Amino acid sequence: MIKFRAFFTGRKAFIDSTWIFLFFRFIVVCAVAIAMVILVKTYIANDIDIQEMHADLFAYNLLNEKDGLSYYDASLDRVYPGIILVSLFQDTAILEEKLVARMDYGDHPIIAAELQLFTAEDELLGTVYYNKEWYERWIVLARVFWEGAGSTTAYAQNKTVLLRSDDGTIKPGILQITVVMPNS
Repeated sequence: MIKFRAFFTGRKAFIDSTWIFLFFRFIVVCAVAIAMVILVKTYIANDIDIQEMHADLFAYNLLNEKDGLSYYDASLDRVYPGIILVSLFQDTAILEEKLVARMDYGDHPIIAAELQLFTAEDELLGTVYYNKEWYERWIVLARVFWEGAGSTTAYAQNKTVLLRSDDGTIKPGILQITVVMPNS
């Protein structure tokens, strides 16, 4: 073994070279272990946010289900997704009751929505609310730039739809869906 000579306070001491290599090896192993811990901690998902997916699912159910907004032909027992009867938005009370019956979350209001139907020329045909009382409360919180457990988040979507009038004519339109949910 090679011995190195070191001087400490005037005394001669001999340090074995294996101790020096063990010391450096220990430092390298600790650095690699710390790096691995940091890498693992950065890729672990501590918070899973499904609010946007819940809003998309709500919009999908409105447009693609039998009891939603889409036109349903009872004689064929067929739903035409994306085709909306304009007359539904003329009498909003009946449509709001239909939506409450279709999208029942029980006693716990976890979602509220505003549905606005426009023509291709941006003419408003009607506005319908799902869970209107909570929508009016939560939209105020969503417009404030406060994030966290006590606030709410709004998700707005524009869906291209076809508007069917009572005489059977079809023209393009836009359904604007604004979904509001609490952040808890």
